[in-house]
Amino acid sequence: MQSSTKFQATGTIDASTKFASNDIRTRLPQFSEKNRKKNQAVFSLFSKFAITKEVTPAQLSFAWMINKNLDLVPIPGTTKLSRLEENINAVQIKLSQEDINEIEKIVRVENELI
Repeated sequence: MQSSTKFQATGTIDASTKFASNDIRTRLPQFSEKNRKKNQAVFSLFSKFAITKEVTPAQLSFAWMINKNLDLVPIPGTTKLSRLEENINAVQIKLSQEDINEIEKIVRVENELI
């Protein structure tokens, strides 16, 4: 069973974030206050690992997906050109199997990948 906690790579949303009543995130379980608390803890560890690789958390997230499955094409959602360029640069990041294992250890919540 997939956990309802989803990792978000920007770190801009935390347990204290308030959404407008018409915001779709109010209906998505990964954005519940409980899951946002879990996400913040995961994001903190993920960010620290990204720093060791000298990349942003978003780049590390894309690089993890790309390095784990070469048939996967991540589709970033952004309205900012700078973020799009940042995301595109993630394809140049090479991760070792040890790196992938460490990332998966970080994002494991309740014995499931988030």
